[in-house]
Amino acid sequence: MLFSDAVIRILKSLGVETRINLPGVGENLVEQPSHFLSFSADLPIAWSAYHAYVTASDIFGASTAAVEADTRANIPKYARAAAAASGAGSLSVCAVEKLLRVQHDLIFKHNVTVAEILHSIYGGGFSNYWTLFPFSRGSVHLKSLDKINEPLVDPRIFLADFDLSILTAAGRFTEKFWLSEPMKSQASVTGPAGLPNNATDAQWHAHLRDTGKRLQMDNFIICSD
Repeated sequence: MLFSDAVIRILKSLGVETRINLPGVGENLVEQPSHFLSFSADLPIAWSAYHAYVTASDIFGASTAAVEADTRANIPKYARAAAAASGAGSLSVCAVEKLLRVQHDLIFKHNVTVAEILHSIYGGGFSNYWTLFPFSRGSVHLKSLDKINEPLVDPRIFLADFDLSILTAAGRFTEKFWLSEPMKSQASVTGPAGLPNNATDAQWHAHLRDTGKRLQMDNFIICSD
């Protein structure tokens, strides 16, 4: 049977005999890495936590329609990028594009949750927030036959630029909790290290790309292909 070059290379290197033609196995990983915003503030020492589930319209606000249209127009590009990153023949561009259109409809037509935010207060404060990266497709493949619970994972974070935009919007939405009343009047709130309050798009993107890079190195074994 015919397999993609990428799958043949991975399985052959492990001495695995291929019997069923499933070139897409291990592909289409959808990741949702966690990010933190830590704030220095003179707050009462008391543990409190607030959890929020937000939609695209919550975080994009008046820009939602423009973001929806731009993202829809870029779906073919995102599908081609995912197929190319998977290796020759592993993923069908047509099939990936169909999956991405379903994801797009869920986000912008059915208003599913796109981000989760956890605000915590203990002396100072921090927020943990994460978004699903629906248009960046990664992979999970065997690294060793002896260690099947330690796979080779490549999340391909920010393969699609939309995922950087939605993470920036979620970060800004998270920041508003600390820079709005009544939190703002509790003390002098200063933003997280490396990112000023009310940062520009360029500052947010640089910050998130840097933390995303470190997240990959800390939590995954990155493919060399």
